[in-house]
Amino acid sequence: MKDEDKIEDITQFYSEKEIEELIDKLPSETIETDSHGNYDPKKHPEFHDWNVNG
Repeated sequence: MKDEDKIEDITQFYSEKEIEELIDKLPSETIETDSHGNYDPKKHPEFHDWNVNG
């Protein structure tokens, strides 16, 4: 399945406005990483919890 097909599949169930509202509700967080791509779990506890526990 192509990425374009996946987008079409969701539009069968949701209107464009509903999809935009769902996307707007997604949490976002900027994660600082070191030169090796590692982050500090103490600075980003929610991100760390999501990585560990899903």
